[in-house]
Amino acid sequence: MKLSQKGIVLVLVPVAFEFVFVGSLFHLLHQSEIELNAAERARRLNVQLNRVHRAQMVMMGGLEPYKGAKVSRGSQRTDLAKKLLLDEIALLKRNFADDPAVLAYADEMKKTIFEGIKIANELKSSMGNVYNLEALSKFRKTRTLINDLSAMTERIWSETEQMEEESPVKMARTRDQLKLLLLAGLVINIGLAIGLAVYFSKGTVSRLSVVMDNTKRLAAEQQLNEPLDGDDEIAALDLTLRSMVEQREQIARKERALLENAADVICSLNDGGTFTDVSPACEKIWGYTQSEILSMRLISLVAPENAEATLQQIVAAKQTTADSAFENRIKRKDGSYVDMLWSLKWSPEEKTFFCVAHDNSERKEVERMKQEFVAMLSHDLRSPLNSVQAFFTMVSNNVYGSLSEKGMATVKSLEDTIAWLIEMISDLLDIDKIEAGLFDLNPKPVSLKAIVERADDALQSLAEKHKIEVELPINDAIVLVDQELFMRVITNLLSNAIKFSQSGSTVNIQIETLGEKVELRVIDSGGGIAPENQEIIFERFRQVHGAGTERRKSSGLGLAVSRAIVEQHDGSIGVRSALGEGSTFWVHLPGGDQ
Repeated sequence: MKLSQKGIVLVLVPVAFEFVFVGSLFHLLHQSEIELNAAERARRLNVQLNRVHRAQMVMMGGLEPYKGAKVSRGSQRTDLAKKLLLDEIALLKRNFADDPAVLAYADEMKKTIFEGIKIANELKSSMGNVYNLEALSKFRKTRTLINDLSAMTERIWSETEQMEEESPVKMARTRDQLKLLLLAGLVINIGLAIGLAVYFSKGTVSRLSVVMDNTKRLAAEQQLNEPLDGDDEIAALDLTLRSMVEQREQIARKERALLENAADVICSLNDGGTFTDVSPACEKIWGYTQSEILSMRLISLVAPENAEATLQQIVAAKQTTADSAFENRIKRKDGSYVDMLWSLKWSPEEKTFFCVAHDNSERKEVERMKQEFVAMLSHDLRSPLNSVQAFFTMVSNNVYGSLSEKGMATVKSLEDTIAWLIEMISDLLDIDKIEAGLFDLNPKPVSLKAIVERADDALQSLAEKHKIEVELPINDAIVLVDQELFMRVITNLLSNAIKFSQSGSTVNIQIETLGEKVELRVIDSGGGIAPENQEIIFERFRQVHGAGTERRKSSGLGLAVSRAIVEQHDGSIGVRSALGEGSTFWVHLPGGDQ
């Protein structure tokens, strides 16, 4: 039975009993009132009958003179008795108009009285004052009527007296019934209260106690009680709770599976840096079992040269809710070291660091191989190319004798190709060094206009070759840059503008101070760059060509190198362009007073 139905039972049963109890009580009270009214009625009737009886006696006394032939005196007394008796009968009928027996008695008595009066009048008219046998006979007849009337009165009187005698007995019986009803009502009320309480306790309170105990067991991760039977709301709540437990167990199994099969070390640290939990990957990567790690502090595993930096990272991570990332080296159980990349997050609510430690050894090895490759390019490839370039330069200068016009053209082409290869290798080496942070910047406050003028001098021959006029900036600004490195940025931007502009056009260079920043603009009149290509041109080995411009031989690294250098100076670089309208390459740098 559902809780709503149990609630209805809990309300309706006492209400139904109260209706029955109150109904019975009203019935007994009504019965008692009827008996009380009957007793009062019997008393009043008894009094009224006494008065009627006295009137009858008076009437009988009024007939006595007829017996002695004293008609005159008898007539007066009879008239008086008649009036008195009729008045009493009228009063009797008025007071007991709802009692058919009394009304019948009163009508009969009235009839008898009128008949007696008739006989008396006959005696009066026939006899006068003479005494005879006919008068005596009529007198006896009248006396018989009076006696019948008295007998009738006696009978009703007897019934009335019996009612008066029985009334106290009936009233006492009714009072006893009321007492019994009240006592029974009290007992039944108490019984109902106890029964309903036991029923509700067994069906609701005890079941709710089981659910409450299950919630505590759920919080304590203990086994739940046996499932509740039934289809009420409490059973549904218990079922929902068990469903939650099952879902939590599924999530816990998935989490355990993830932790147990994760390649990275997933762990948690208390605010003192001691391991409070760790995934099984720690044994594979560090050589320590989970039980061994849980008794150690993180700093005890960190290589001495990384200990201070690691502590600083932990302290800094505790001051923010954002993720922190850092690298260090961890000492394995066998004494060897492994490079680790840490992701750390502090939880103020749980006062715990949640960490993911990734084995960084492969990436470090790749970086090492990359550095070796760069060194190989620098020493084993660029140096021989420089020698080849020097040889072709000597050949083109007729150091080894004169060549035909065709031979000189071939040598010149080869010389350009070697120069392009050397430039590409240099750019590749430089961009790797810059992105790896291996370039030592030497920033100083310098005139930006002076660097532009130096770049223009270096590219003067290229501009003359392409018949391009370069307009130098009018304004100047002081910027904090590594002059030699930033010279490469301007050289790259200016050489691209010259190469991709129409012959006979102008390349304009502008410098403008915008608040706390300085903007350098290189504006050409080339074919422009489509919007979808304006970002990718700063990636490695990416080249795009505007409308009406021919493909130029290039390494595709110049703009990538330029962006790397600008970002090393906390600046930004970009382009504003539209097809057929030329391009404006811009560089934003902090002012020299920043």
